[in-house]
Amino acid sequence: MGRFLTDAGTVPDLVLSSTAVRALTTVELAAEAGGWDCEIVTRPDLYASDPERVLDAIGEINGVVDRLLIAGHEPTWSTLVGWLIGGGRVRMPPAAVACLDLPHGDWIDLAPATCVLRWFITPEMLKG
Repeated sequence: MGRFLTDAGTVPDLVLSSTAVRALTTVELAAEAGGWDCEIVTRPDLYASDPERVLDAIGEINGVVDRLLIAGHEPTWSTLVGWLIGGGRVRMPPAAVACLDLPHGDWIDLAPATCVLRWFITPEMLKG
């Protein structure tokens, strides 16, 4: 997944990760495979979280971050993606990536139906 994101020109400027070993290891492996040099910040509030807590964590980002990658857990991620794109069901299996665009505003402006789903990819899609 890290190589895919690099090849797609979507290397994150910052990664927020749950403190869970599985989530953090997945992000570290992706960063290594993709050759990323961005900061990886662990957040205990992303473990056993809900969409509102995730948005709170995003709202605390300091500095200029154009591309943010957030690593966490189900069912929060599926709910969050559906919520941000204004409805629908997006199933987020392990290591899947949903690329959302926030056409207007800043990270603090995230709310229901403020994003557009640009693409969605799973590791299974990259095999072969």
